[in-house]
Amino acid sequence: MDAQALAHAYALYASNDLEGAARAFAAICRALPDHTAAYKAFGYVLCQLGDFEQAIAPLMVAISREYGNPEPIYFAAICMQRTGDTKTAREMASDALDMARCTHDNTDLRARLTRLLDAL
Repeated sequence: MDAQALAHAYALYASNDLEGAARAFAAICRALPDHTAAYKAFGYVLCQLGDFEQAIAPLMVAISREYGNPEPIYFAAICMQRTGDTKTAREMASDALDMARCTHDNTDLRARLTRLLDAL
């Protein structure tokens, strides 16, 4: 696995082949367990596919490795909401919103988090 495999996975995603992208990112996670971006992308793709239960594990890996980045926490909160764990979803979304407020380039993410919290 190398940069070419990662580029292929992102190309599948860009072409809207979410199942292919999920398989490609899963293979990268298995081959390169230290590759945080692959875990994050794998979780995002699974979330978009509606496989919320399976998306939580790779998202939690990304969160633990990039603590302070609100985006994977946002996606994990959505997954928690969709699997029925609204308490955890609310806590995660609240934490992510606090993190997003600390950075100036997250206006869209702050809006999405606010909408999510309003729905919880």
